[in-house]
Amino acid sequence: MKKKFEKIGLMLLAVAVFLSCNDAADTDSDYEDSLRRDSIARADMTTTVTDTVAKQDGDAQWVSEVLESNYAEIAFAKQAQQKATNSEVKNLATMLEKDHMALVNEAKDLASKKNWTVATAETSDDMKKREDMMDEDVNKYQKDWLEMMEDKHERSIKKFEDAADDDIDADLKTWINNTIPKLRAHHDKIMQVQKNVK
Repeated sequence: MKKKFEKIGLMLLAVAVFLSCNDAADTDSDYEDSLRRDSIARADMTTTVTDTVAKQDGDAQWVSEVLESNYAEIAFAKQAQQKATNSEVKNLATMLEKDHMALVNEAKDLASKKNWTVATAETSDDMKKREDMMDEDVNKYQKDWLEMMEDKHERSIKKFEDAADDDIDADLKTWINNTIPKLRAHHDKIMQVQKNVK
């Protein structure tokens, strides 16, 4: 009888050990699953942070390019006020200087708010173009200046419209959408003046 109890005891012990091993295996499996989930979550978080930084860098670069273009337009507008003789060209240049200065200030304020590093001057290509135009006779200068302003505004409008459709910073998108009508109005005025300058 004693041996029978010993056998039953050994069997119960074996079952307990077996169940204990299975529990340990389940625990190990749960632990590994938990590690995998944490790893995936960390990877997702890293991807999100990386995507956000890349997006912000792209937005900052876009604003920087817009500022370079606006600095150039302001400089060209100042030059036209001095060199042009046609009153419509002079008035247009005065308006463009004032309006683009306001756009520069708005873009700089936005960049400052977002801690974006942006351009502080026009490109060397625009600077050289302005120097070359200074040597032109006044009639050629006025026509070339108007053509260049037309081209610059057409490119700016396209750049702004394309950006408005992109996944960009919400404040930047608002500024872009508010600016597009101003650029279109400039373009219309440039085209109108062109018709009157022969």
